[in-house]
Order: sequence, then structure tokens, then C-alpha cells
Amino acid sequence: MVFRSAIHGESQSGQVLPTFIQDDAGKPFQKSSTHIGAERPMGGFYEKLPFKGGVSMVLGKGKVMKVEFKKNSSTFWQLKNYVTYSDNIDSHYFTAMIGQECWESKYDFTSIFNTNLPSDEVHNPALGAGTPTINAGFGSSAMASFFTRLTYNYAMRYFFETNGAYNGSEKFGPDYRFAFFPSFSLGWMISEEKIVKNNLKFLDMLKLRASWGRVGDDAVVQPWQRFTDGRFLYKNQLDYGGNTLMGNIKPANTPYTYYTISRLGNPNISWETVEKRNLGIDYAFLGGAVAGSVDIFNDTRTDILVKGSDRAIASYFGTDA
Repeated sequence: MVFRSAIHGESQSGQVLPTFIQDDAGKPFQKSSTHIGAERPMGGFYEKLPFKGGVSMVLGKGKVMKVEFKKNSSTFWQLKNYVTYSDNIDSHYFTAMIGQECWESKYDFTSIFNTNLPSDEVHNPALGAGTPTINAGFGSSAMASFFTRLTYNYAMRYFFETNGAYNGSEKFGPDYRFAFFPSFSLGWMISEEKIVKNNLKFLDMLKLRASWGRVGDDAVVQPWQRFTDGRFLYKNQLDYGGNTLMGNIKPANTPYTYYTISRLGNPNISWETVEKRNLGIDYAFLGGAVAGSVDIFNDTRTDILVKGSDRAIASYFGTDA
């Protein structure tokens, strides 16, 4: 019996990088994603302005005009455990495995921007003469899975395997979050039969196999979009902004802003499922001089996940459905 457990995690925080440097006319003269100092143009040359990393500065006429601080952090943890058991009784060989896996990923960011700082030595956005602009956000993504596998073979001639996975994704509502995905496979090593061994000496290996299974997918977007477009598919998404009409008063003159639905959620959304069928033959003969395999397969997808903006949505919805 084998028991294995693993915990993985990593984090990164406080990494602040500049985004742009430009002169008074707004024309960029230096760009870098790793630069941790600032420069200003002086008669066709650049003068280094030393400061501690974490700012993006716009310079002109010897004075820092704009500054931006950025902070990004992310954490990820994963826990995986499984137990495997294998044994045999005479020519009967079998293994059993059961396990679980779960992980969570989180991130947050903050940026502060301001203009018209008093001098090159001042890098605090709060001391600028302009209006500070603050942006912030956070998000997370999580997954849980329970899985099992059983295998059996008799005398290395007849094979059977079954797998099962009970997966859960936080992208779906509480009633549709978990789903079970099974699979089965059979194999027959024809070349191990006595009649074949005794009469077809040139045949090294001939195996017939067949399989069926279901696989789940919750990736409606690319992995790097999972914190934004790929989350809360079952909920309506709201935007904030604009002004409310009040009688004959122009909307821009009213003090009230409102929330609008920017994306319609689907409370019944669940896993996209792929049903896989496969029939194959593996072969080798003449001492391995000729070997290969032939497969016939069919994949059928159901409940396909597609973003509203990628589908044909009636215009009267007025939003991404």
C-alpha cells in the first residue's frame, strides 16, 4: 500500500513596477517593465533620478510631473492526497486507488496615481497638486475533486479499468457545482493466447482495446481570465455609473447614479461534458521492426460553455447574455 500527500503554495507581493515615462508633451522616451529608477531628458542625454522601486514617473524640465505606485500580490495553495493498493492472487492482478485534490488561487492589486508633484525628491502621490486616482481589485478561483481507480488483468491477457471523478467548481451555482465523470476500458492481448503464440511466430504483440468515458470542463475562458470573465457565470453582473432621470431634469444634472445589468447570469449553468468513445488496435511484429496502432474515436460535447459576447444575442437584451 502506498500513501502520498502533498501541499504546495507560493505567494508574491509588493512587487511594484513602472508603466511609463514621458516628457511634458506626453511623448514617451523610455519604457521598461523592470526599470526601478527614473530618467529625465537633458540636452539629448538622460539623467538618472535615484529613488526606491515602486513608482512609474513622468518627468519634464527637471521636475517629476506624474507618479504612479502599483502593488500586485497573489497566493496559491494546493492539497492532494491519494492511497494506492496493489496485489495479486495467482494470475489475477488488481490495483485500487482513491484520492482527493483541492486548490485555491487568490490575487489583489492596488495602484495610486497623481500629477504635479512639488519636486524630484517627492514620490508620494498624496502630495501632488492633482486629484489622486486609486484603483484596486481582487479575485479568487477554487476547485475540489475526489477520484478513484480500479484495474484488473488476468494473466496479462484480459484487462479491465474503471475511473471515477467527482469534481466541483466555484464557477457554478450551489445546486450545479459538483458532477460525476466515469470512464471504463477493456483490453484483450490477443498475442498472449496460446493458439496465437504457437502458430504466429512473427507476431510480437497484438492488443485490442475499447474505452468509454465522460470528461468535465469548466474553462469558458483562458486560465489568465479566470478571475474576471470566467467567474460567477450563474449570477448577473452589474455595472455602476450614469445618472437617473428625474422628470424633465437632464440625467447629467441629477445627483443619483445607478446600477445596470452588464451580463445576464444563468442559474442553471453547469459543467461542459465531453463523451469519449474509442476503439483501437496496438501491434508489433518481426522483432519490433514494424509497430504501431490504429484508433477509431468519437467525441461528443454537450452543454458547451460559450461567453455571451461570442454568441448571437438578440439586440433587445442590451447586454451580454
